[in-house]
Amino acid sequence: MPELIYLLHAHDFSFLRVVADLWAVPASGADKRAFVLSLTELLPDPAVFAEFYEGLPEHATEALKALKQAGGQMPWARFARKYGDLRPMGQGKRNREQPWHFPVSTAEMLYYRALIGREFIRVDDELLETVYVPEEFIPLLPDVPAKEVTAIQNSLNPCKAPPADKQNEAGLQVVNDFCTLFAALRLGDAQKRLKKSPKPWSYWQTLQSLGDALGLLDAHGLPGDLARALLERSRSESLAWLAHNWANARNFNELFLLPGFRCEGSWRNRPLPTRRKLLDLLLALPADTWYKLADFIAFVEENEPDFLRQGADYELWMIYSESSGTLLRGTDSWQALEPYFIKDFITRWMYWLGLTRIYHDSSGETYFALTARAEYLDGMMSSTDSAQDEPLIAQPDGKILMTDKTAPIARYQVARFAEWLELGPKRYSFQLTPASLAKATQSGLSTRHLLSLLRKYGKSAPPPTLLKALNRWQEHGTEASIETLTILRLKSPETLQALKDSDANTWLGESLSPVAVIVKPGGVEKVQQALARLGYLSDFEIQGPKK
Repeated sequence: MPELIYLLHAHDFSFLRVVADLWAVPASGADKRAFVLSLTELLPDPAVFAEFYEGLPEHATEALKALKQAGGQMPWARFARKYGDLRPMGQGKRNREQPWHFPVSTAEMLYYRALIGREFIRVDDELLETVYVPEEFIPLLPDVPAKEVTAIQNSLNPCKAPPADKQNEAGLQVVNDFCTLFAALRLGDAQKRLKKSPKPWSYWQTLQSLGDALGLLDAHGLPGDLARALLERSRSESLAWLAHNWANARNFNELFLLPGFRCEGSWRNRPLPTRRKLLDLLLALPADTWYKLADFIAFVEENEPDFLRQGADYELWMIYSESSGTLLRGTDSWQALEPYFIKDFITRWMYWLGLTRIYHDSSGETYFALTARAEYLDGMMSSTDSAQDEPLIAQPDGKILMTDKTAPIARYQVARFAEWLELGPKRYSFQLTPASLAKATQSGLSTRHLLSLLRKYGKSAPPPTLLKALNRWQEHGTEASIETLTILRLKSPETLQALKDSDANTWLGESLSPVAVIVKPGGVEKVQQALARLGYLSDFEIQGPKK
């Protein structure tokens, strides 16, 4: 704790004279240094201090007792939230307004009487703006009982569990979604492919940010060796790995991904201490017990209000509310930011990672419960989900069906050979086509590799007709194609011949019969005009896309 001499040296000579007058002590000295030494001898005198302390108003003594109970210091932001802040003043303004006689807060009253100091002190390996009582004054303050640590489980009232069918739990879905994301990134045009998913593109972008922070993506943004290793584990192990590494990630920043808020400027926060503070509180709660989210937020505001922003962070961090455009500055902005961060932390990140279950009642109130997986957060293994992976099903027409319980590595590998049809959350389906096989071949993959995957992860051997089709494609390439065509049917072969002899012949394609011919894309109107010139009225009913 800083000593009184350190506090006094931080002030100018006129401030020190004010202190001497308020304490009514005969301080003297020809210069500032001598005056500081004189005050340092006089103020800690037990009789002088006791008399001065007795003359303080109750709100001032209450603040000093709170500081002694906290060990003599606490974060300035927490102190200011309860006992007020200091007005910024230069020496001239200070001499005019005399805030020692007309304080606007308890903090100002104590500050101008040299009972508290304000300084950056290193706490837990970080500089924190702190309010402190000088070392010499602490034993002179009345004894106070040691501050009781408020146990969160004794402060929050459990709620009745909602009906089972109303409880939302993500389970292992995030593992399946990472598999989908990895496959899309590997194949390219990820956004186009992921549009087939019922989840918005913003979800996949956020998942990509998490994967990047956890080292699952390489420098080019593609899934690396660690991503493949993750998919080769059981889904339960993969989820435990994701949760554990998220909890300890230094570079993953939930604040910068908070919906509804915009962070600007060059300031930087430290996401890991913030995440650990919230997890320490949450993991002290028993699993499978429901709590009201608003009650948890109120507990944090009372006991750990500076879990996100501390000291000068309230003034320096440039965070805007996107709904109002307001810059959230000062401790008064706490309710405009921190509760939203806590809600997002519990109902999005922890929910996605299978650590919480969520329930929203008809009035919009949110409730949460920790899952059993949360108890294994420091462990890497969950005791749930020990069932074997479900096999994929390859159909004769080249369609491949999987479920959310199929091994993720199987879906990741097979997806590179096929067109994507359905992307979960429970069912996944893919279609083998000449185009998808050709693209896989260009990437260095072969149908032999595909067949080995179908045999390894399939419910049974691939259907003989599919094997034959794949072998024929490997040998001959595309042998059949389906196209949408515009066909012109005429009454007589003579009419068709007359049309071929006209300038509309350019727009005619292959003849399908003596009275039917294909009209090339873009040629319908030209052919219709040519028929009119030949004396034939036509009635075109175009099916399929116009070109």
